[in-house]
Amino acid sequence: MRGANRLVQNLINKGVNTIFGYPGGAILPVLDALSVSGKIKYILSRTEQGGGFMADGYANATGKLGVVMTTSGPGALNAVTCLQNALSDGTPLLALTGQVATTVLGTDAFQEADVVNITKPCTKMSAMIKSVDDIDDFMDDAVYTCFSGRHGPVLLDLPKNVMSAPTELPSSADEEMERLDNYLNDTIDVEDIHDLIIAAERPVILAGNGVIKAGSEAINDLRTLATMYNIPVTTTLMGLGIYDEKGPLSLKMLGMHGSYQANMAIQNCDLLLNFGSRFDDRITGLVKAFAPYATIVHVDICSANINKVIKVQHYINYCCGVVLRELLEARSLTKHAVSKKAHSKWHATIKGWTMPFSFPQGRATLQGREVISCLNDIIYSDEFKGTKFRIVADVGAHQMWAAQFIDYNRGRVNFLTSGGLGAMGYAVPASIGAAIGQPDECVICICGDGGFTMSFVELLTAVENKVNVKVLVINNSYQLMVKMWQEKFYEGRLLGVKMNNPPFHDVCAAMGCETMLIDKRTMLRSSLEFFLKHKGGPIVANVITDSAEAVLPMVSPGKALHDMIVDEVLDERLTGDAPC
Repeated sequence: MRGANRLVQNLINKGVNTIFGYPGGAILPVLDALSVSGKIKYILSRTEQGGGFMADGYANATGKLGVVMTTSGPGALNAVTCLQNALSDGTPLLALTGQVATTVLGTDAFQEADVVNITKPCTKMSAMIKSVDDIDDFMDDAVYTCFSGRHGPVLLDLPKNVMSAPTELPSSADEEMERLDNYLNDTIDVEDIHDLIIAAERPVILAGNGVIKAGSEAINDLRTLATMYNIPVTTTLMGLGIYDEKGPLSLKMLGMHGSYQANMAIQNCDLLLNFGSRFDDRITGLVKAFAPYATIVHVDICSANINKVIKVQHYINYCCGVVLRELLEARSLTKHAVSKKAHSKWHATIKGWTMPFSFPQGRATLQGREVISCLNDIIYSDEFKGTKFRIVADVGAHQMWAAQFIDYNRGRVNFLTSGGLGAMGYAVPASIGAAIGQPDECVICICGDGGFTMSFVELLTAVENKVNVKVLVINNSYQLMVKMWQEKFYEGRLLGVKMNNPPFHDVCAAMGCETMLIDKRTMLRSSLEFFLKHKGGPIVANVITDSAEAVLPMVSPGKALHDMIVDEVLDERLTGDAPC
């Protein structure tokens, strides 16, 4: 047995059954060990970045470890974007990278790169295994680090001679490791939070990705907490669906392109309960003007996220799931009877801020927002009542429209995107990974023409593996989000935003995909219904849409959340003050 066999047995012991990757000389010993074992499925991507994003989508869809494997030098470095993306969004991703033999390290050998030091800033741990005797310990540390505290990526660099060196196989048993996380001293406990809720007149719950990472019980507990006290709920982009967006307490998403009512509720609340959001700049707007009247409680598993952006009065540095469960089980819950009409005045105020997401009617060309709105109607039609959906959005205008115009309900309609990093080209490979991980879900990739051209080659992997992924290309022939900023903030000087696209439906048909062209309003609904029903491999819908659309509402850079552009024709702004 060789070091590579020992590595593979470790992966098997830890429950890994799928690896995404691209081969090369330095990683050949591990590839051979995978072939000999036959217990882990190897999915060939078409680029290393594509493989990394497939592993990311797989991890987010299943809750399991996502594994990407590359060769040395350029192979490993092509996956750096995926590592930073996983670090930004808290995804458990393990990168296994081939490396030249230790005997030639430092000699500028062919395809040598200092991968460990290059990737340290974008991983939770990056290390080289220099001896076969260290394989077990490094694998234990790697998987533990991926899942401990806030989830994230780990890279293990694998010199070819170490993977080829003789060794013994590890035991088939894998010991459970004790998890030791570093926490700050909390400033508040669940009893105190309960008292704040009882005393508040205008409370709001903000739910972020930390609740999703805590599991389905945490999501259910947050919904129970909101219902119990009649507290409105808003979410971050990465938290969409934690509270059912068709439910009576949903304010939908807040932030730069969030709903007017969510932003106004944040700006006027007197208690803000933040579960699992790191107060990203896209949700805060002007920091010094964020939630100016609120007592803020921040619950987050990552100590680095507390008081990093927003200075809070109270925090609990622990897993959201544990805190929510303790809140519901607290003895003090029995001391106060909560009226079903609690906060009725607050809800009436919020209702006055209701401004549904909309789009101009009657334009000759299809609107991207119109397309996604129609998709949402079909998802919730009786025909698809029992279907579970996962929307995987790329980055840009369509990403915000997918967040705005689809009603998410975690478990029934789930959302996945590159949130913190905003990596274009993410959605196609991530949707393939998600569909491989959850083959019973209807996985819909929504992307713009820009992100699609970056990664559509990965559809060859979907064709090869008959992956039922559905790719909806919002094709407006522009980098539309950048175009909008150039028009609004740079006096309309457009540069580098026009896309001269090929007929995507013809290109993808040549790759082996089922394809369709949608360019008329009359064919939109029937085409999308066919699109959702298709099975037997990937399907690509090339939807020709208006290049003059805008992404609204919008909080301009440097503005507070209540200062929003809401009308794309009039450039009208709405502002509001606190009801008190």
